[in-house]
Amino acid sequence: MCGFATCFSTDLTARVGAEEAVTVGIMLDRLAHRGPDGRGLETLEGRVVMGHVRLSLLDLSVAAAQPMMDSTGRYLLAYNGEVYNYRELAEELKLAKIDEIGDTAVVLEACIRWGVGEACRRFEGMFALAFHDRDEGRLFLARDVFGIKPAFYHQRDGRVWAASELKAFEPVVGAAHPEFSSVMAMLLGAPHLGPASPWPGVGEVEPGSVVEFKSGSDQAKVVVFDAIDQWVSEDRYGEISAMTVADYDKEFARLFGRAVSRATVSDAPIGVGLSGGLDSSAVLGAMAGGNEPVVAFHADVRGHESERQYAEKAATAMEAKLRVAETTPQDFVGALAELTYANDYPLGYHPNSIPFQAMAGATSDAGVKAILTGEGADELLGGYGWVGDRLFLKRARRPFDLLFRSFQRIGWDRGAHAIQLLAPSSRAGGSDASSRLRDLGNAQQDQQWRDRAERAYGFLPAGEEREFAEGFMHTCFGHLQSLLWRNDRMGMWSGIESRFPFLDRELAAFLLNSPRRLRGPQKSSKATLRRTAVDLGVPKAITEREKFAFSANPSHFCPVDPSYFRGGYLESVLPGIVGERRGADWDNFYFYLVATETWGRIFASGESLSSVRDALSESVKS
Repeated sequence: MCGFATCFSTDLTARVGAEEAVTVGIMLDRLAHRGPDGRGLETLEGRVVMGHVRLSLLDLSVAAAQPMMDSTGRYLLAYNGEVYNYRELAEELKLAKIDEIGDTAVVLEACIRWGVGEACRRFEGMFALAFHDRDEGRLFLARDVFGIKPAFYHQRDGRVWAASELKAFEPVVGAAHPEFSSVMAMLLGAPHLGPASPWPGVGEVEPGSVVEFKSGSDQAKVVVFDAIDQWVSEDRYGEISAMTVADYDKEFARLFGRAVSRATVSDAPIGVGLSGGLDSSAVLGAMAGGNEPVVAFHADVRGHESERQYAEKAATAMEAKLRVAETTPQDFVGALAELTYANDYPLGYHPNSIPFQAMAGATSDAGVKAILTGEGADELLGGYGWVGDRLFLKRARRPFDLLFRSFQRIGWDRGAHAIQLLAPSSRAGGSDASSRLRDLGNAQQDQQWRDRAERAYGFLPAGEEREFAEGFMHTCFGHLQSLLWRNDRMGMWSGIESRFPFLDRELAAFLLNSPRRLRGPQKSSKATLRRTAVDLGVPKAITEREKFAFSANPSHFCPVDPSYFRGGYLESVLPGIVGERRGADWDNFYFYLVATETWGRIFASGESLSSVRDALSESVKS
């Protein structure tokens, strides 16, 4: 995993030069944590400046340094990620010295020979890239189908700026300036804002798409090269539905083993992030059995949420070396400012980002550069009980579901106050309130995801089977994205790459075409994975254990006094939103307040991390 930043001129009369190179260099400074092993910057004939910071995992030599240019000087590539099938592609491309090159050289040649869209369609792995064609005067930005790797862009005044993280755009667009509805979405726990962002005019490259820019044109062309809802077909669903449980388990085990094997390709040390749950334990089981013991890393959230005993059971059973990073409430408050900066968004939705980052730090200290994790299993194997609940599915189709669920949690009187703050005319039911509430929490995008899921499984008759399939595909578009964002930002803050074998294309397509009785019967969530895990040597205490979310309870990890808000960001944009703490129902919303206040101080108000850290510390003392 790496990071890139670039500037491309669409104005035929204005070349990029020293000024743009300096700005791209500053953008790279903000991405330095993503690439501790190298840094490069190239300017190509006044049309593009491309920079890259490198985390070396495949081909550790300087031959794989980026940005990478072809031998003719026509093409330039900056690439972030891993393409696991690069050797097969290198053979197809008939490249020389296949055993001596890494995936970057293959990605470059594939984009040249096949075009960016077709090349990306053939890549198996995770990636985001910027590719420039000098002769055609084009810049391409692309991102893998699950959106594992990040990529953002901003276009104005004949320039296209692109980078791997939002914070890198500050030298170009200035401080964050979120829309009012975006602030409210943050307060209601939205993990991030999808294609929109709090930075003016900065958008996100959508998963599975290529965004193309051409010299002489202000228009961006977006082409979707792949989408997970397109993997579902009535014929394939019927074939898998006809399988016996034994045949299904056998095929699942084969695909899972292949996915884990692919995800371990590396020329640098690699380990596993071990929560103590079923998914990561199964990954460990599939990795174990080699000549050297697997190194496993665990985040121990001290107190009633500790899962350390289960991580220890898994490590012992599979002869892994276990390293533990402990997290306490004091660590949480101390790290909140820094990790909010790392995350680019408030940490309200995933307070477990703090223990995850502590694990990433321990991984880095051990000299390991990448970990395999279990994300994607719940979304693809039916691991969330609430998704299968028919009442949830019925309510989840309402555009304002996020609003209503959040107001139930924080109290209806506080929710009513929030509506009044959002749009005063809401007291009379005015149109202004309706339009703003419709935007809250990206309800429109959320509905688009649901529509795609409904179309994918349109061949199924109405009922629980179809609702199950649609519900879990929707989590791949929504909740899974927040987990991938967390793992990327928290891991890369310590220079650690996360890899996700459950998101292997062939395995994921198999699961998305699987009926409920095989994928995850209601009375035995992730049943096929449990049986496979037993065969892999995962202890019974884990394979028969109920799902336990890797979490961090805000009521225990956020002892911040209301004095923290005095004269701060939220007082300036939502005066009166902060009230007295008032029991358990208030805890979650209060943490969202703290998280959003911290984000606003750093990114909107421009306070230094040390200043915000001191303010948090003082509020705890008071």
